[in-house]
Order: sequence, then structure tokens, then C-alpha cells
Amino acid sequence: MAPSLEDVVNVIENTGADVVALQEVDVNCPRTDRVNQVEEIGRRLGMTPHFFSLVDWAQFEHPRENEGLYGLAFLSRMNLRLLDLNQVHLPVVSPLSEPRGVFQMQFDWEGKPFSILNTHLSVQRRENILQIEALHELMQQVCSERGPCVLMGDFNSPGRTRAMKRLRSVMQECIPRGSPRSTFPSRFPMLQLDRIFTGGGLESYPSQVLISPSARKASDHLPIQVELKL
Repeated sequence: MAPSLEDVVNVIENTGADVVALQEVDVNCPRTDRVNQVEEIGRRLGMTPHFFSLVDWAQFEHPRENEGLYGLAFLSRMNLRLLDLNQVHLPVVSPLSEPRGVFQMQFDWEGKPFSILNTHLSVQRRENILQIEALHELMQQVCSERGPCVLMGDFNSPGRTRAMKRLRSVMQECIPRGSPRSTFPSRFPMLQLDRIFTGGGLESYPSQVLISPSARKASDHLPIQVELKL
């Protein structure tokens, strides 16, 4: 995420979203002025922060980072009642690989439970395929046991791999209409790396890639928004 949070806050505020999934979130890291980013964004927006730490820099032995946490986060509106929270680690091919995972939350929306999952996959092809295959198995279970669900995040995949096709066999990808699909890099988007899927009988309206000066400044990826039919 960007060192300055003002553009991030502006982008989220303009969407009016009930739930926001964030990747590459810093908590108390020197490189981002030791700010707890998800708590600060949540405070400014009046939303509840939820954080899943994937990396503890004090234990990861990174040459440039030696303290703070890094991972995935959700922001949710106060009217959403949290039912369950789960954190899943995804496979990597080396002890030196960046840890990857899935942050899963189940909410009650006006008496209807639904699950939301947030992920950020490896850019390395072999790891990426392994992680998408693990996601396929996880989502089969979530869709069958927990009902309506949404999976979203940075997949770091162009979408044409066999593993991605298997994932689409259990979930429906929310395809943008009336807007470009590419999300990376944000200033001159060429690749569709960020995606939203629905499953377990949950339907949605077409998703939308958000393109604005604030969105281009807030991150190196453009955000995606979708309205669900609950």
C-alpha cells in the first residue's frame, strides 16, 4: 500500500463499500512510519479493521526490514455482525519465499450468513499454480459447507492457466462490463491481476475497475468493486 493513506481513504470513501479487502498492509513498519495502516484507515472511515499477519519482519530476516507486521486486511461496516474468522496459509516452494495466505471471514447480513475471503498470491509461476490449486480445494469446501461466498484479491495470474480454469469450475468470476479489466500497473494498466469470484449460490452485478486520479495514486493496482445480490 502507499506510504500516504489519504488517497486510499478517499478511494474507499467514494465507493461506499460495506466490506473492503486490502493486500500488502503494513502494521508498525519503519518503512511506513510505524503506522498501523488498517486501524488508521478504519478510524478515518468509521469502519471495523481486521488484520491477518503473514510476515513478522523480526522473524523473517529481511535485509531491509527488521520490525513490524505485513499481511492482509478487511474493513467492514458496523452493521455487519462477524460470525467467524479463519486464517489459512498457502503452499510455498522455499523457506525463503514470501508467506502467502487467505483471510476468511463470515458475516451475518440481515439474518443471512455469507463468507468473504481475501488473498494475495505469489508472482512466481510455480508457487502461483500451487496456491491457486490450494484455493480451488478450499473454495470447494467453503462453497459446499458455508454457502454464499466471495473470493477476491491479487491473484498475480493472467487467468489463462489450467489452475485458474479449475477455480472457475467452482466459482463464477465477476467480469467487469463497461470498464477496462486490466488493473496493473495502475497508471498504465496492462494486466488483469486482481479478481473477484462468487460461489455458493451468491449472485452479483458486473464488477467495475475503478479508475480515478486518487485510485492511480493510492496503489500500484487499481481497485475493483462489485455489488452483491444478497
